[in-house]
This record gives sequence, structure tokens and C-alpha cells, in this order.
Amino acid sequence: MSFGIPVRNGLGIGLLSSTTLRSTRGQTTATPAISLNFLSGSLDSRVTFTRATTATFVGSNGFIQTAAINGPRFDYNPVTLAAKGLLIEEQRVNLLTRSEEFDNASWVKNAATVTVNATTAPNNTVSADAIIPNSGTNTLPGFFRNAVVSASDNENGVVSIYLKKGVGVSWVFVRYLNKANNFFNLWVNLDTGSVGATSTGSVVALPNDWYRCILPNNTGVGSTTAGRVTVCAVSGDGQNSFTGDGTQFFYAWGAQLEAGAFATSYIPTVASTVTRTADIATMTGTNFSDWYNASAGTFASQFTTSTISGTRTILDANDNTANESIRLRTVSADPSFTVTDGGVDQANIDAGTVVANTTYKMAGAYTLNDFATSIGGGAAVIDTSGTIPTVNQLQIGTSAAGNILNGCIGSISYYNTRLSNSSLQAITA
Repeated sequence: MSFGIPVRNGLGIGLLSSTTLRSTRGQTTATPAISLNFLSGSLDSRVTFTRATTATFVGSNGFIQTAAINGPRFDYNPVTLAAKGLLIEEQRVNLLTRSEEFDNASWVKNAATVTVNATTAPNNTVSADAIIPNSGTNTLPGFFRNAVVSASDNENGVVSIYLKKGVGVSWVFVRYLNKANNFFNLWVNLDTGSVGATSTGSVVALPNDWYRCILPNNTGVGSTTAGRVTVCAVSGDGQNSFTGDGTQFFYAWGAQLEAGAFATSYIPTVASTVTRTADIATMTGTNFSDWYNASAGTFASQFTTSTISGTRTILDANDNTANESIRLRTVSADPSFTVTDGGVDQANIDAGTVVANTTYKMAGAYTLNDFATSIGGGAAVIDTSGTIPTVNQLQIGTSAAGNILNGCIGSISYYNTRLSNSSLQAITA
């Protein structure tokens, strides 16, 4: 997406380098030296993209699709079908085998039976199973399994599974019992997609009345026993039993357990666990140096992060180390513009606050002893002391330190001048 923005007449024109200036009704406008529009669903040829495995994403039709090895993923909102941009995620492992085969013996059935491939799943194939509670009143009628994980895998974990109402089952219950014997519970109303009053997790809506139910576990490990994932029908919010007649059922598909504090894209498994490696996107050599100005510049980006846990990099211009770096990132809920020279932060400016799964526009500008950042059209926050690093590449959605966005980048623009503070507000509004 190209940002055309007003620039004050007092701006130092000598710094503009190759940035094109044009006048519209007396107002001066700067054109980016480079503009990467990932909302278009295509990758600029100057960007090198790698990922050593296949990976899933939500396509423009709202269904889950699979990208090939080294294939970029352009994600979409599954309900509105709005483009979200280039999906960049860290490496993750689905620790649950047979993620779509609930009839398999590895999933223990409790007062329930399974009909395989009973309806169309979120990936638009007929691969979702029907879970049918037995007749009579039963506690937790559904399926469960012990997850074989290491101690480190289970310190922070998140369970996710796709569920849909069939007939006569309005409420489902998802539980994760971790190795410290702590219970994490999620009740979901499959009629509305609402979460129960005492639930820990969250729900994401998908087409055709499917819901991805997400249950995080952020406590430590206390024993060596495996954790347990349970999914079942219940009579209502906060309940653990269901009275069936043998005809009621709900649908299930795509079970996942990941080591981490938040869920990432679905990783299908069969007989063994599966690893999805990290997405890596870079611009190097003349693909970077042709537009970059070492003495002054402005980076702008539209992005969405799926988590505010940890440090999440939007972009990082660096020398392949963390010692020389210009980066836009979020640190927990704080969006920040950070400039590091000689291993020392010259500017580390907090632009405000962000929340997960929300789209923002953010910009950061730099020149000697003059740094500024803005997000969401807010007033620029400045720093008036610092030197400029020497950099030779751009990392997109990750940093030299390995901090990955875990979200989508809609666009990146670069102006090879230090834009005015009012201009930063304009391009991020």
C-alpha cells in the first residue's frame, strides 16, 4: 500500500535524496522510495522468502489452505474475507497426532461414538467427524487423550480445536489438564460462539458456523505425567454432563497442542507430531541498497499481531546482527521505534499501546540526533539525541535477534528522508 502524505514546507529538502516530490494544489507530497503492498496477495520480486515446510493460512474464500515449502502465505479474515497481508510466524510443533482422526484409538472415547468424515471441515474437505454422546446422562461424553510432551513443551502450552454444532448439542467443553495437574476449562456456546462465564480461553469464528476454540495454559510444570486434552458435549455453561438420546452430536476437526502462550495457524498431523518452521522474508544486496538512505529515512507499516506476549518485530533494518538496527516492533502492549548503533540503543521510543488481532499503521523516522514515531495518527513521540547505525538488509516480520511478529504485515513503505512529525501522524492515521 503506497502512502502519499503531506510534508511541511520547512522540511530539509537536501535530505530527500531519490524521494520524488510533487505538488498538489500548493501542498507538497512525498512518494515512498519503495512501497511493498502485501494486501495484494503477491510478493515483490525483491523480497526473498523461505520456510522449510508447508504451512496453512486462511485463503481469500475464508477456508484454510496450504502453502507449499518456501511459499508465502497471504492471510484473510475468515468471516469478512478482508485481506490481512503477509503472514509471518515462528516455528511451532503440533504435539497432538491424528489431529483430524478422532475415531483413532489414540483418542479415547468416553460415553460417545464417532462418525468419520461426516461434514465439510474448515479446509473445505469432507473430513470433520461427528461426536455422538451415548444415550442417558453421562459425565464428559466425548473424547480425550494424554499428550506426550516434554517438560519444556508443557511449561506454556495452548490447545486449539475447531468445533461446530450438529444436532441437539449447544454447549461444548474443552479442558486441558497440564503436567502440574492444573485444569484449564473452556465452555463454548455453539449456537452463538460465545464463551462461558468462567472460561479461560477464547473463540474465533469461521465460515459455515465453525469456531476455533483456543485454551491457553500459562503455568509451570509440576510433575512428569503427561497432560490431557478433553473435548465433550455438556448441558450448559459450567456443566460437565450431558443427557443424550443417541441422535444428538457435534462436529470436531483440527486438534492442536503447541508449546507457547498463544495459538498459531493450524498444523495438521497424522501418525507423528509435525513441525512448521518459521517464515523468513528479507531484502538484501542491491534490492535493499537501491532505495535505502543511510543518513535519514522513514519506515511505515500496516500490521496486525496475533499476540502482545513478548517482543514482536514488524520490520528490522540491520547488518545481520542486533548491534546495528532500525526497527519497528511491539514489546508486550507497547509499540516502539528502536534505533541501535554499536550495540547501544540510540532511541527507544514508545508510541502508545496496541492490542492483539487489531490492525495498526505505525511509522518511525530517523536522522542524526532526530528520531520520531507515531501510531494510529497519534502525536509523534520524539528523541533528540543519537547516532545512525550502518545497515545492509531489511528483515520483514522478524529481527536479527529472532523476535518474530506472529501476525500479518499489510504493507511497508520507506521514504528516504526524515519526514516531519505531522507527516508521521498523517501516514499512520
